[in-house]
Amino acid sequence: MKTTLELPAELEPFRQEIESSEKPVIKITYERKATDFWSSKFGGVPYLPKGYYFSKDSDGKYMHLLAQLNFEEIFAQVPYLAPFPKQGILQFYIGRTGMFGMDTEKLDNQKDFKILYFYNIDKNNCQTDFGFLLDLNETYSTLNNQKFSGWQVFDENNCPVDYPSFDCIYEHYYSPLQHQDVNNSQECLALQFSFDNAWVNPADYQFDTFFEEQKLQNYLDLMSADDNRLFEWYSAKIYENHHKIGGYGYFTQTDPREYSSQYKDHKVVLLHMISDDEIRWGDCGVGNFLIRAEDLENLDFSQVIYNYDCS
Repeated sequence: MKTTLELPAELEPFRQEIESSEKPVIKITYERKATDFWSSKFGGVPYLPKGYYFSKDSDGKYMHLLAQLNFEEIFAQVPYLAPFPKQGILQFYIGRTGMFGMDTEKLDNQKDFKILYFYNIDKNNCQTDFGFLLDLNETYSTLNNQKFSGWQVFDENNCPVDYPSFDCIYEHYYSPLQHQDVNNSQECLALQFSFDNAWVNPADYQFDTFFEEQKLQNYLDLMSADDNRLFEWYSAKIYENHHKIGGYGYFTQTDPREYSSQYKDHKVVLLHMISDDEIRWGDCGVGNFLIRAEDLENLDFSQVIYNYDCS
């Protein structure tokens, strides 16, 4: 059933266009706790069948788990959302690079990020020891006591530095996750899911397709007037930026699909992550993993595009 939106009087002339963009979305929230290896999570350690090699980046370093989605678990909480699989585990890994594993020249190049999918889950035949991922002298107990972000700077004694100088050690984990959530088998961000509706926002390149040319210009003129009051209302009431599956993309700068014809059909939001108290994409940015609907239906994750941007 379509939702009847409550719109301010100024937006009533655009009701048909806005409401016609409605599509379902699965919102994601989380709480910090221990999880099973096969549970949906941000951070932590993954479900991996015994004998399966842990992903490495182009420098031969181990990547780390950014997110894991267990679809049987998801669709036990919310109605099924096509064309996502009804079962299996989907994993998102990123490498230790300055761009969180993103290739700015080729967004579907999985040399420094990796998407893995396991259709059949054998809980009795999965890896349980991930100690090889920890750095020298690092333990899970130290992870649990370190609450700084992946961009935290360290001194020569591996202690966090609030105001770094150039002779500090800059790399530890390059991740939007907090340090305590990277490769930690004892706790991470356990995910919960809720079903909702979403409407297109101006940051998504598909926005223009819902308006004829003159009406689009009228809309943009209206939204930019009055110190962006209506734009801020739209962002707060119609489009809420949150962790999600499905719905529409949101970008702090530019939708990469707008200027790259090879990405035009990547319309399904496989995963969208925002910056919040526990996650930081650079300067309050967002991360998007996008896929073509036909690839998702065929469980082909080889051409997923990954984009991260910040303000």
